[in-house]
Amino acid sequence: MKKLILLGAISPFCDLVKEFETLKIEPYICDYYPDAPAKSMGHPSFNISTIDSDNLIALAERERADGCVSAFSDRNIIPCIEVCNHLKTNCFFDRKTVERFIDKQKMKAFFEEIGVPVLKYAVVKYNSLDESLANFSFPVVTKPIDAYGSKGITVCENLEEVKKAFADTVKESKDYTDKIIVEEYYPADEISITAWVKSSNAYITCIYDVFRNKSNGIMLSAVSFPSKYTEGYYDRLKELLNYIIRKSGIKEGPVTLQCFIGNRGLMVSELLCRLAGGSPYLYSVYLGGPNIAKMLIQNAAGEEIDYQNLESFVPVTENGKIFFDIQVQICNKGKIYYEFEAEKLFSEFPELVDIRVYYKNGAELINVPSGGVNFARLFYKTNRSIDYLNLISRLDKAVRVNDENGEKLSFIRVPEQSDFNRIFNF
Repeated sequence: MKKLILLGAISPFCDLVKEFETLKIEPYICDYYPDAPAKSMGHPSFNISTIDSDNLIALAERERADGCVSAFSDRNIIPCIEVCNHLKTNCFFDRKTVERFIDKQKMKAFFEEIGVPVLKYAVVKYNSLDESLANFSFPVVTKPIDAYGSKGITVCENLEEVKKAFADTVKESKDYTDKIIVEEYYPADEISITAWVKSSNAYITCIYDVFRNKSNGIMLSAVSFPSKYTEGYYDRLKELLNYIIRKSGIKEGPVTLQCFIGNRGLMVSELLCRLAGGSPYLYSVYLGGPNIAKMLIQNAAGEEIDYQNLESFVPVTENGKIFFDIQVQICNKGKIYYEFEAEKLFSEFPELVDIRVYYKNGAELINVPSGGVNFARLFYKTNRSIDYLNLISRLDKAVRVNDENGEKLSFIRVPEQSDFNRIFNF
């Protein structure tokens, strides 16, 4: 059986490990956190940081690994390239290409150079904030230059809030400790486009709507797919994505394009040279499309890629149905105990398509960030006219997780009112 070093073990990697299992390829799972859920799935696991290239290479040599996989994190891509280069195994992207898109300063400059529409922004240092933001209208968004997964992103209503957010923003940066990106706030719909590049052509596998709560940092609150913009914007988005791909020189592999659509038109936020965070590669699978995570693993293992229906697939559903990816969070550390049975949920909620639970009953959570950890995902197929708030309320009561004292730990985020209105009004 072939072996691959897998960089990461948080919740979405549980989905990825299942893809390894169907392909009969053994993942050697590496993560700094000993309680990361994918480590409990019965495969070899190691408490090695995913950015510790030296120890990752040593492990790959010792275990005679056939390659390395990085999936959902910008920060893990460079270590993955270093392991693959050392082993002389397959890797989609070269370091120069990846660094252009990991570093948001370089990425935005590249977009401007090739004429791709981006929001007004500035790269600023703390001691020059007043001068640098003199021509900005508030609110604005502060971002680390090289973080990922919405870490360190804050909406600021005035200059004083930018100054207060500065320290927390640079804390999430790997290489930039003295400057951040400040971007104008665009009250628009957010969409993400997942795709696979084959022979320099990008094939879209899903377009989905993303909703984030902004009052306490930027937190994911809801996802629906396919996006309400899929039908009207599909050709334009495909043309835009392919233009960026051609200009960047990307030949093969997974990419994700994040955009905003509002009263000033379409604006590009980021291009990711990887699977999008949270394993939305599954959306294509639920829509009858290709499994690009399996394609990623096959390439890393040196096997022939099964492209499935990649070139002919269009990510839509019949009769205008949509899916909701409803994520159940755990808010505190400690041992967790289920107060539900997955089988009964399907009878209580007949439109429920799939349930993915990432932690075992009785597991102890040691590392829980302030925003919570993803305990489970519920894939729900329905009409856009559904009473979403009522659905979430019912699911929140049905999928209950308690601590040792019977106190509820689980919760499901509800979009803020402005975003909630945009989910169902188009």
